[in-house]
Amino acid sequence: MTPEQFKAARQRLGYSQGHLAKELRLGGDGARTVRRWELGEREIPGPVQVVLETWLGHPVEDL
Repeated sequence: MTPEQFKAARQRLGYSQGHLAKELRLGGDGARTVRRWELGEREIPGPVQVVLETWLGHPVEDL
């Protein structure tokens, strides 16, 4: 999953960075982590990718 696909998935779900961080239980700096994933500064963990695809109901590549 690319950072652009990750951001598109978050937006498709209607979540802000902070809301997604809360749903993923990322803790106090979670929104910062989400922002870093979207900027490509950090690798998006595989389990996070699976969760997003499950919530969307299809692979992120289909966005």
